[in-house]
Amino acid sequence: MKKLLLVFALACAVFTATARAQNGPADAIRPGQEQLIGEITSLDAGSGQVTVKTSAGQNVTFQVGDETSFLRIAPGERSLDKAEKIARADIAVGDRVLVRGGATGATSGQPFTARQLIVVSRQALDSRREREREDWRRRGLNGRITALNAAAKEMTVSVRSREGAQDVVVGVTDGVRLLRNAPDSMRREDARPSSFGDLKVGDQIRALGERSADGARFTPEEIIAGAFSRARGTIVEANAERGEVTVKDEQTGKTLTVVVGKNSSLRRIPAEFVEEMARRREERQQRRSAEGNSADGQQGERRRRENREGGSANEGERGGRQRRGGGGPGGGGFQRMFENLPAVTVSDLKKGDVVMITGTPAAADASRVTAITLVTGDPELMKRLQQFQGQGGGQRGMSPGLPGDVVGGGTGDRNQPQ
Repeated sequence: MKKLLLVFALACAVFTATARAQNGPADAIRPGQEQLIGEITSLDAGSGQVTVKTSAGQNVTFQVGDETSFLRIAPGERSLDKAEKIARADIAVGDRVLVRGGATGATSGQPFTARQLIVVSRQALDSRREREREDWRRRGLNGRITALNAAAKEMTVSVRSREGAQDVVVGVTDGVRLLRNAPDSMRREDARPSSFGDLKVGDQIRALGERSADGARFTPEEIIAGAFSRARGTIVEANAERGEVTVKDEQTGKTLTVVVGKNSSLRRIPAEFVEEMARRREERQQRRSAEGNSADGQQGERRRRENREGGSANEGERGGRQRRGGGGPGGGGFQRMFENLPAVTVSDLKKGDVVMITGTPAAADASRVTAITLVTGDPELMKRLQQFQGQGGGQRGMSPGLPGDVVGGGTGDRNQPQ
């Protein structure tokens, strides 16, 4: 029971993570285990038919009836001690559920009746995610390690913001939670415990903690580190049996072997996605232009007064976030849009497909990378997406939890070595 609840808690936490890759093992239907985890996408109160979409993109339909029990727990809860008994009418589209019973039928495609549903409500998940996102906005730091001091257990991190690059010294005391990303995932839940000795110059980190008044030092509570690379190219071969895709890198002309792990997120971009990104970017530009043109004498006087007084608390906090290079589990609309893209598998890919890859390079072989995300689509759409990213305004959404300079655009530096 404890093991089952732990799996469920980790799956629920997917909703709160910045980098929420969508092919996690906890979300798949696994033969031999009477459970599946996913999000309710439809339900019929009359027939008792429920459809759940797993994070691997599979839709599973099953029945709930008089013999089905329903429990609701809070996000992150690892025990049923505080579970609340609910009725079938209390579940809703968007809720996260662990379904017990009938997984064998689900695997074979046959209808089944669920024995138990353990539910985390969408409202509770959204509320918790927003609280954590706000915490990362206020107290988060993203950057790249440029130097390590093993004797002092300190690292120098280059942090980028609209104000430019700044070096920040981050101390790693014994009480700091230090994690390293899994090769195929940006989810915190998939990260493994690490140590200062595992850190390397060039690693990307995101940390939660407090920055000193002068901004030169950062005292972390938690650090998540990883090494990332990105590439765009054309598929030469897709081998579903090996779970590998061979890609000709557009920039270097060399072939790259992309390993698809159990957590790798593979998505296909439809035309409307790029159009929506362009529309949102245009709306943001129009709002900024309108805000700039609407500054009258009274607003100007207020700003001048705030500057004389050191700025209001809100303005100071916004400036602090820019100086910190903050951010963490993040992404609003674009991130959600990315997660809702159609999921694909290696067998859906074919020679000639254009792909964009963000992944973890193999330590001993630069020609191999484990995919965190692999995105494909019509070549013209992919070109438009790349152009859009290069113009800024969309890169955070296309980066599932990754700092800006991993994907390029925005405040990141696309020319930094990966």
